[in-house]
Amino acid sequence: MEGQLGTITEHPSSITPILVEDISHIQMKYVAAGSFSASISQEAGSLYLWGTGTFGKFNTPHRVKKIEQNAISVDIGESFGVVLTEDRQLYSWGINQDGQLGSGDFYDRPTPQLMQKITSEGRIID
Repeated sequence: MEGQLGTITEHPSSITPILVEDISHIQMKYVAAGSFSASISQEAGSLYLWGTGTFGKFNTPHRVKKIEQNAISVDIGESFGVVLTEDRQLYSWGINQDGQLGSGDFYDRPTPQLMQKITSEGRIID
């Protein structure tokens, strides 16, 4: 309906799987879906986003160039997302009306922003 399928199609929804051709040549490691969708490539660790969110509307996947390190995990909520990189940096973006981005404020962020660095034990580094 809002680009979540990652394809340009006549139909806004589908009850059967649809191949996302723009990234079909890339082996994906993780996929997450919410009000928009995201995936992480297996080899390069690149993050791809599509759908509608504070970042705009993309009917097909777009690689997020702002995150330079390899992404190892991604999660999508209702109108926001977070990604963890292999060097333990946490990026978040989207609507922040309830502080869900972990930024210590309530400002929306249309693109992924570095929020925190996390130790391998899960502790926040100041």
